[in-house]
Amino acid sequence: GHCNGWAASSVLRAEPTKRRYDAKTGTTFSVSDQKGFMAERDYCVSYSFYGRRFPNGILEDITPDQFHKVIVYTIGTLKKPVAIDLLRTRPVQNNVISGYQSTITKISANQYQVATQVRDHYYDTSINELVGRAPSQTLTYRYTLTTDASGNITGGKWINTNPDFLWVPLSGARCSDENPYVTDAMLDAIAKLPELAP
Repeated sequence: GHCNGWAASSVLRAEPTKRRYDAKTGTTFSVSDQKGFMAERDYCVSYSFYGRRFPNGILEDITPDQFHKVIVYTIGTLKKPVAIDLLRTRPVQNNVISGYQSTITKISANQYQVATQVRDHYYDTSINELVGRAPSQTLTYRYTLTTDASGNITGGKWINTNPDFLWVPLSGARCSDENPYVTDAMLDAIAKLPELAP
Protein backbone atom coordinates (compact mmCIF):
# COMPACT_ATOMS: atom_id res chain seq x y z
CA GLY A 1 0.00 0.00 0.00
CA HIS A 2 3.02 2.33 0.02
CA CYS A 3 4.61 1.72 -3.37
CA ASN A 4 3.92 5.37 -4.22
CA GLY A 5 5.89 6.46 -1.14
CA TRP A 6 8.76 4.16 -2.11
CA ALA A 7 8.76 5.50 -5.68
CA ALA A 8 8.68 9.11 -4.49
CA SER A 9 11.45 8.69 -1.90
CA SER A 10 13.58 6.84 -4.47
CA VAL A 11 13.38 9.89 -6.72
CA LEU A 12 13.47 12.70 -4.15
CA ARG A 13 15.87 11.53 -1.43
CA ALA A 14 19.45 10.38 -1.07
CA GLU A 15 19.65 6.72 -0.12
CA PRO A 16 20.69 5.97 3.46
CA THR A 17 23.70 3.66 3.45
CA LYS A 18 24.64 3.32 7.14
CA ARG A 19 22.93 2.35 10.36
CA ARG A 20 22.48 5.23 12.80
CA TYR A 21 22.57 5.11 16.59
CA ASP A 22 20.72 7.34 19.06
CA ALA A 23 22.66 7.17 22.32
CA LYS A 24 19.90 9.01 24.23
CA THR A 25 17.34 6.30 23.64
CA GLY A 26 19.63 3.38 22.83
CA THR A 27 17.89 3.02 19.45
CA THR A 28 19.59 1.72 16.33
CA PHE A 29 18.04 2.76 13.02
CA SER A 30 18.86 0.20 10.34
CA VAL A 31 19.12 1.13 6.66
CA SER A 32 15.76 -0.54 6.08
CA ASP A 33 14.25 1.41 9.01
CA GLN A 34 15.38 4.66 7.44
CA LYS A 35 14.09 3.69 3.99
CA GLY A 36 10.76 2.71 5.54
CA PHE A 37 10.45 6.09 7.26
CA MET A 38 11.22 7.84 3.96
CA ALA A 39 8.57 5.85 2.09
CA GLU A 40 6.08 6.68 4.84
CA ARG A 41 6.95 10.40 4.79
CA ASP A 42 6.79 10.56 0.99
CA TYR A 43 3.39 8.91 0.84
CA CYS A 44 2.26 12.51 0.25
CA VAL A 45 4.17 14.53 -2.36
CA SER A 46 3.49 17.11 -5.02
CA TYR A 47 3.78 15.62 -8.50
CA SER A 48 3.03 15.94 -12.20
CA PHE A 49 0.61 13.25 -13.39
CA TYR A 50 0.13 11.87 -16.91
CA GLY A 51 -2.79 9.62 -17.86
CA ARG A 52 -5.70 8.70 -15.62
CA ARG A 53 -5.81 6.10 -12.90
CA PHE A 54 -7.94 3.04 -13.65
CA PRO A 55 -10.95 2.85 -13.46
CA ASN A 56 -11.34 6.60 -14.04
CA GLY A 57 -10.29 6.37 -17.67
CA ILE A 58 -10.01 3.94 -20.54
CA LEU A 59 -7.31 1.28 -20.69
CA GLU A 60 -5.25 3.32 -23.17
CA ASP A 61 -5.78 6.60 -21.33
CA ILE A 62 -2.10 7.51 -21.31
CA THR A 63 -1.55 8.06 -24.99
CA PRO A 64 1.67 6.94 -26.69
CA ASP A 65 2.57 10.51 -27.64
CA GLN A 66 2.20 11.64 -24.02
CA PHE A 67 4.19 8.62 -22.77
CA HIS A 68 6.98 9.31 -25.27
CA LYS A 69 7.18 13.05 -24.53
CA VAL A 70 7.30 12.53 -20.75
CA ILE A 71 10.02 9.86 -20.98
CA VAL A 72 12.17 11.84 -23.43
CA TYR A 73 11.84 15.17 -21.62
CA THR A 74 12.02 14.02 -17.99
CA ILE A 75 14.64 11.30 -18.27
CA GLY A 76 16.44 12.47 -21.41
CA THR A 77 16.52 16.23 -20.83
CA LEU A 78 16.03 16.73 -17.10
CA LYS A 79 17.95 13.52 -16.15
CA LYS A 80 15.25 12.73 -13.60
CA PRO A 81 13.54 9.34 -13.03
CA VAL A 82 9.84 8.83 -13.74
CA ALA A 83 7.39 6.81 -11.65
CA ILE A 84 5.11 4.42 -13.53
CA ASP A 85 2.08 2.27 -12.77
CA LEU A 86 2.82 -0.86 -14.78
CA LEU A 87 -0.66 -2.36 -14.54
CA ARG A 88 -3.41 -0.73 -16.56
CA THR A 89 -6.06 -2.29 -14.32
CA ARG A 90 -6.03 -3.00 -10.58
CA PRO A 91 -3.93 -3.11 -8.46
CA VAL A 92 -1.55 -0.15 -8.76
CA GLN A 93 2.11 -1.18 -9.05
CA ASN A 94 4.32 1.90 -8.80
CA ASN A 95 7.84 1.36 -10.09
CA VAL A 96 10.56 3.80 -11.17
CA ILE A 97 12.03 4.20 -14.66
CA SER A 98 15.62 5.45 -14.66
CA GLY A 99 16.59 5.08 -18.31
CA TYR A 100 15.25 4.46 -21.80
CA GLN A 101 16.29 3.79 -25.37
CA SER A 102 14.00 4.28 -28.37
CA THR A 103 14.26 2.74 -31.83
CA ILE A 104 12.23 4.81 -34.30
CA THR A 105 11.34 3.62 -37.80
CA LYS A 106 9.63 5.89 -40.35
CA ILE A 107 6.65 4.14 -41.93
CA SER A 108 5.10 7.05 -43.87
CA ALA A 109 5.48 10.80 -44.37
CA ASN A 110 4.20 11.64 -40.89
CA GLN A 111 4.02 8.29 -39.08
CA TYR A 112 6.67 6.39 -37.13
CA GLN A 113 6.83 3.03 -35.39
CA VAL A 114 8.61 3.17 -32.02
CA ALA A 115 10.02 0.55 -29.67
CA THR A 116 11.04 2.12 -26.36
CA GLN A 117 12.95 0.00 -23.87
CA VAL A 118 12.86 1.28 -20.30
CA ARG A 119 14.93 0.34 -17.24
CA ASP A 120 12.21 -0.39 -14.69
CA HIS A 121 13.15 -0.58 -11.00
CA TYR A 122 10.95 -2.34 -8.47
CA TYR A 123 11.16 -2.89 -4.74
CA ASP A 124 11.50 -6.32 -3.23
CA THR A 125 9.42 -7.40 -0.28
CA SER A 126 12.27 -8.51 1.95
CA ILE A 127 13.65 -6.49 4.84
CA ASN A 128 17.39 -6.19 4.30
CA GLU A 129 20.31 -3.82 4.56
CA LEU A 130 21.16 -3.76 0.87
CA VAL A 131 22.15 -0.41 -0.64
CA GLY A 132 22.48 0.67 -4.24
CA ARG A 133 20.14 0.47 -7.18
CA ALA A 134 16.84 -1.31 -6.70
CA PRO A 135 16.38 -4.52 -8.73
CA SER A 136 15.47 -3.77 -12.33
CA GLN A 137 14.08 -5.28 -15.48
CA THR A 138 13.92 -4.14 -19.08
CA LEU A 139 10.45 -3.54 -20.49
CA THR A 140 9.61 -2.70 -24.11
CA TYR A 141 6.68 -0.51 -25.12
CA ARG A 142 5.70 -0.49 -28.81
CA TYR A 143 3.59 2.23 -30.39
CA THR A 144 3.21 4.49 -33.39
CA LEU A 145 3.62 8.26 -33.39
CA THR A 146 2.22 10.77 -35.85
CA THR A 147 3.66 14.21 -36.53
CA ASP A 148 2.56 17.43 -38.18
CA ALA A 149 4.36 19.07 -41.13
CA SER A 150 6.89 20.64 -38.74
CA GLY A 151 7.76 17.31 -37.14
CA ASN A 152 5.92 17.95 -33.86
CA ILE A 153 4.36 14.84 -32.31
CA THR A 154 0.57 15.07 -32.51
CA GLY A 155 -0.72 11.60 -31.64
CA GLY A 156 -0.13 7.89 -31.74
CA LYS A 157 -1.46 4.41 -31.10
CA TRP A 158 -0.34 1.60 -28.80
CA ILE A 159 0.82 -1.61 -30.47
CA ASN A 160 1.34 -3.63 -27.27
CA THR A 161 0.12 -3.27 -23.68
CA ASN A 162 0.56 0.17 -22.18
CA PRO A 163 1.12 1.32 -18.58
CA ASP A 164 -1.76 2.92 -16.69
CA PHE A 165 -0.05 6.23 -15.95
CA LEU A 166 3.24 8.05 -15.40
CA TRP A 167 4.00 10.55 -12.68
CA VAL A 168 6.96 12.65 -11.64
CA PRO A 169 7.51 13.31 -7.90
CA LEU A 170 8.43 16.99 -7.47
CA SER A 171 8.74 17.70 -3.74
CA GLY A 172 7.40 16.74 -0.34
CA ALA A 173 3.84 17.80 0.49
CA ARG A 174 1.17 17.40 3.14
CA CYS A 175 -2.06 15.46 2.74
CA SER A 176 -4.88 14.07 4.86
CA ASP A 177 -3.58 10.49 4.51
CA GLU A 178 -0.11 11.19 5.85
CA ASN A 179 1.36 9.76 9.03
CA PRO A 180 1.68 12.77 11.37
CA TYR A 181 4.44 11.06 13.39
CA VAL A 182 6.90 10.78 10.49
CA THR A 183 8.16 14.25 9.62
CA ASP A 184 11.04 15.81 7.70
CA ALA A 185 12.45 17.01 11.03
CA MET A 186 12.47 13.41 12.29
CA LEU A 187 14.25 12.18 9.15
CA ASP A 188 16.81 15.00 9.39
CA ALA A 189 17.48 14.16 13.05
CA ILE A 190 18.06 10.46 12.23
CA ALA A 191 20.40 11.40 9.35
CA LYS A 192 22.54 13.44 11.77
CA LEU A 193 22.98 10.61 14.27
CA PRO A 194 26.37 8.87 14.44
CA GLU A 195 26.96 6.04 11.98
CA LEU A 196 27.37 2.46 13.11
CA ALA A 197 29.84 0.15 11.41
CA PRO A 198 28.21 -2.71 9.45
